[in-house]
Amino acid sequence: MKAGDTLGPYQILAKLGEGGMGEMYRATDTNLARQVAIKVLPDAVASDAERLARFDREAKTLAALNHPRIAAIYGLEKSGGQIALVMELVEGLTLADRIVESPVPVDEAILIAKQIAEALEAAHEQGIVHRDLKPANIKLRPDGTVKVLDFGLAKAMEPRATSSSQSNLPTITTPAMTRAGLILGTAAYMSPEQARGRPVDRRADIWALGTVLFEMLAGQRAFDGEDTTETLAAIVKSEPDLNRLPEATPARVREIIQRALTKDLHDRFQDIGDFRYELGRAAADRGGSSAPVRRTSRWFATVAGLAGAVVVTAAVTGALILWLRPGRPQGIVRLTIGPAADNPLRVVNTDPSVAISPDGLHVFYNSGRDIPSGGITRRDLDRLTALRLDGLPSNIDSPFVSPDNEWLGFDDGGARLRRVAIQGGPPNTISAIDGALRGASWGVDDTIVFATVAPATGLFRVKASGGEPELLTKPADGEGDHLWPDILPGGRGVLFTIVPAGSIAEASIALLDSNTRAYRVIVRGGSAPRYLPTGHIVYGESGKLRAVVFDLDRLEVKEPSRLVLEGVRTEYNGAAHFSVAGNGSLTYIADPPAAARPGRVVWVGRDGREQDSVTASELESPRYLRLSPDRQRLALAVGRDIWVYDLRGRPPIRLTTQGATDPLWSLDGARIFYRVENSRRSVVVLPSDGGGGEPKATSPEGSFAPRGWDRAGRTLLALHFDGPQRDIVQWSLDNPDVFEPVVRTPSFDGGFGIAMSPDGRWLAYASDRDGAQQIWVQPYPGPGVARRVSPRGGIHPVWSPNGRELFYVDGERLMSVVVGREGDFPFATATALFSHAFAPPSEGTPDYDVGSDGRFLLIKSSETARFAEPQIAVVLNWFEELKRLVPTD
Repeated sequence: MKAGDTLGPYQILAKLGEGGMGEMYRATDTNLARQVAIKVLPDAVASDAERLARFDREAKTLAALNHPRIAAIYGLEKSGGQIALVMELVEGLTLADRIVESPVPVDEAILIAKQIAEALEAAHEQGIVHRDLKPANIKLRPDGTVKVLDFGLAKAMEPRATSSSQSNLPTITTPAMTRAGLILGTAAYMSPEQARGRPVDRRADIWALGTVLFEMLAGQRAFDGEDTTETLAAIVKSEPDLNRLPEATPARVREIIQRALTKDLHDRFQDIGDFRYELGRAAADRGGSSAPVRRTSRWFATVAGLAGAVVVTAAVTGALILWLRPGRPQGIVRLTIGPAADNPLRVVNTDPSVAISPDGLHVFYNSGRDIPSGGITRRDLDRLTALRLDGLPSNIDSPFVSPDNEWLGFDDGGARLRRVAIQGGPPNTISAIDGALRGASWGVDDTIVFATVAPATGLFRVKASGGEPELLTKPADGEGDHLWPDILPGGRGVLFTIVPAGSIAEASIALLDSNTRAYRVIVRGGSAPRYLPTGHIVYGESGKLRAVVFDLDRLEVKEPSRLVLEGVRTEYNGAAHFSVAGNGSLTYIADPPAAARPGRVVWVGRDGREQDSVTASELESPRYLRLSPDRQRLALAVGRDIWVYDLRGRPPIRLTTQGATDPLWSLDGARIFYRVENSRRSVVVLPSDGGGGEPKATSPEGSFAPRGWDRAGRTLLALHFDGPQRDIVQWSLDNPDVFEPVVRTPSFDGGFGIAMSPDGRWLAYASDRDGAQQIWVQPYPGPGVARRVSPRGGIHPVWSPNGRELFYVDGERLMSVVVGREGDFPFATATALFSHAFAPPSEGTPDYDVGSDGRFLLIKSSETARFAEPQIAVVLNWFEELKRLVPTD
């Protein structure tokens, strides 16, 4: 083909080369306006029905290899009698081109080999063996990223075999050969079993990577000869001459090559993950990270990115350029990242919501105004725009970054620990987890230590490539949870937080010694510790960061802790929203003072017009409005406490004084159940008349919010906060230690509203099982199916007192669904009653209720009210300030 020719929607631009697997072209995808690589298959494949069918099957398998180290396959194109494989176009030199220039330095070779191993590991997990790994099939992009090409094509294109062993014969395509497409491996990189025509498995790829690593370091092949026969003979009979490696090659790297090139299959590395692990240790031995080696200077690329970005804050841009310019003193630079309007910061009150990559170039944060629109956004510090990572679950939480700056780990809200390339793409599952994630740390040996709660609690360790988690610690009776782990350098141990039952003020920081497998408390008070290269442990405590000097050799704290930063958001369970990069940059969520959102409680008619005011003056941030069963009193959260208002004019009563939300009246109106956030048993009860007495816990251990009652008023329905997961559960007041599920699905159920009908027969709730929050109704206690009653979205359902009407909020509209009196929940089409500036969608009870006369009681906010928005703060070169505040000598 020549430039200008077309193959389906692809227009040929230029020929890139040819080989045994076909001719390669650069082309333009005219549908998507992107450049691609097209491999036009040889006639031997295109004209062989059996081989073509096998190729189709293999190509579909290969297309599932979504990995940042693997050149992606976009599809097959069959047009004009030609068959072509459409692939990602990878710019840059091949590794073969790089080796021709000169041998590769040790550190660069280790990092390249590690990236190749990551690609092979992803393929092996899918049952795909490359079979033709060689420097010519490895691309080095200008940014240092390695891409492996032609995965599995050798097997896909092999000819029909007359016996099982014949399909493994080492047929080599050379320029002198006339038959194309018979490659089973290029001779110099074949394993002994492949050269002998024996069955091939993933260990053949391990051998090939060993030869590639040898060749990078030595600048010459490990096995070579004047022709194919001599080369194969050398592979089968001789040992690699490690003396040809440079004298500076570390002993560990020599051992890695020797084990990879062991002829006995049982003595060779059995898994590419072990190969990758040893490479990581080799990199750590040399004091390096496993970040890609870039061929251009970091400061130049960063400033160039800034120059091409839209300048929104000149001061910030100038500060970054000055800070990144080489040869200048790197002073401390403070700046604030303003999240994009379409990707606002979403702070999760149970997990850290911000993370910075170890190289200090990327900040990740939870984004979206609520769970249905949630996700993760990446903000690059060398650019002034944000990038939403597509294809991730909406209730993703707890972002953390791999030490090679290539992967983002997270809790997907479905009891799974997962990872995704920081450039985006489909996520990979690392492991199932039993409970909700409460902190994770990714070590340089490519293992992850993480913590979970409810039902499991303790520290676990798992390979980043996947596997079964290993239990590291289990809390002693009465000790509390083990949360927020941080792996120490060299794998010496793991820092973590012991959070006892009760107040977070009683938490302590502990150290798990990797040698003894025992742990001990090293700091009283504080949570979420992080060890820094400066020799400090930094941790959160009540809106502040504190630091203490730590002797890594002796694993001991040397000095009393000191305050190093204020205004850092921390949570009731010890979560602290901060992250520190290895280059000294700090990012955190700056928690501004809570801004009041004043408002009045008013009565409105069905047309939305205000009729009467319950509170003449504005209240401080009124929320969680609930009428008593007789509609004569009102429970309301004002600020952070519950008040009871008598609608007949008596003075209001302040029911709580230590923080409370989500009030729920008992059916007789004598008591109010509500939620507190700093207790192991989160639902408590008090008399509704303010008659005194201590609040009494009345829920199982865990995080719950009361929402309704069964017909008898003895079974309480509640929203269960299980990490990012939300479920509807219930328990008997006679046995409040045990709860059972009512609605538990992989979806986000009940977080945006739960309402029991007055007769106790129908449970209405919001759920995103159809992709967006909708209102569903199902029989209670069952059996029966759930029915969706909202046509286009809805949250916060509320029943009329007679149960004949169900209301909900759709944006700024109050909707009504009329319910029939007979049959299996007959309901009419939803209609809009009126528009109102309801509070922004959030979890919790609705900010409206219905009186006995059919009017609506709701909160009318001040026209000038604004929420206090937390900000993402970044401090560049923060280590200098830390060392000044807490000297290590």
